[in-house]
Amino acid sequence: MRVYFMTNRNQREVMPHPEFGFTPTDNIALGHAEIDGATANEDDIDPLAFRLTVRGVDQIPEDLAHEIEQSNGSHLLFYVHGFNYAFREAMQRTTWLSGWFGAGQYGVSGPALCFSFPSRGSTISFEKDPKSMHALFGSAYQEDYQRATESARAAARALGYMATLARRFRASRRPAHVTLLAHSMGNHVLGAALGAARDSEGLPAADSFDRVILAASDETRPSVDDGGTLRLAGQIGRKVYVYYNRQDLPLLVSQKVHGDERLGREGPPTTGNPAAPFRLPANFQVINCSTASPLDPQADQDWQHHQYYRLYPWVRDDMALVMREAADDLKDFPQRRRSFEASGLIDLDSPEMMSVSLMHPLVTVG
Repeated sequence: MRVYFMTNRNQREVMPHPEFGFTPTDNIALGHAEIDGATANEDDIDPLAFRLTVRGVDQIPEDLAHEIEQSNGSHLLFYVHGFNYAFREAMQRTTWLSGWFGAGQYGVSGPALCFSFPSRGSTISFEKDPKSMHALFGSAYQEDYQRATESARAAARALGYMATLARRFRASRRPAHVTLLAHSMGNHVLGAALGAARDSEGLPAADSFDRVILAASDETRPSVDDGGTLRLAGQIGRKVYVYYNRQDLPLLVSQKVHGDERLGREGPPTTGNPAAPFRLPANFQVINCSTASPLDPQADQDWQHHQYYRLYPWVRDDMALVMREAADDLKDFPQRRRSFEASGLIDLDSPEMMSVSLMHPLVTVG
């Protein structure tokens, strides 16, 4: 299987066997990562088994663009990963996500490309070890966040390359759908890129991406308010979806580190009006995942309440419908219902929550 990449990481070894470090550069390397076979379990994907190929620097190689144009499938996924990824781990996650979103009831298939900022990775295993949560207070997290911030100009250029590839992909087939998905600290990378693009050469075209998904965003809550960088996502995407979860544990720790509320835990700033709870442009939709977890903690794969986008099939199916550009944000999504806390809010519930209660056990609007 082949996935594509853009990265501003320093290249430690030259071709034909490149490796990437965790020092930010102003250059963008473009290429592909390839691994044999397919697997139903992400842990079975060996990051060291990927064959990495750099195919261009600071420009889109024509052969790479043509290859993406000729790929099977009708969906092009751009993915921006979060904290604690070595480069090969980012390729592992991108490969997994390509198969994950291709499965399920509403699967989408096609090429996938990851922008990998210079996260150090391999320092601690937050996803598997609850005892490691305290390490977010240490230097690894803050250093990754700083590297994400320093990647702004390079990421802005990568965003322009993505827009070019998206335009060519759409022109090559009908139907065609293009999604930009940022998870966790990847939202800070995206926000920094949008701010840098706005302040320099300008943002990509308004219809560059059909859908932009901001999942478990490790960015300040006002980033989607007037003047906020993530609000600019609405200027490059036809529609923007903000997924948040008031039970998100890493973002609770992040709030302590930054001293502010995080978008992926608290949701956008509220208005006090239940019918229109958020101050957002018309092309933004907020999805509350606070009750997306299984009711049985023993059956819950996402002890962090932060990885729901890739661990819960019902969230996967919901996002796949977003990627397929389902029209009605309530009626076309089986796991959604209007919130009983605020009539203008949409909840994404686990199957158990859909069947047992009309009233949530949590306060999920803050």
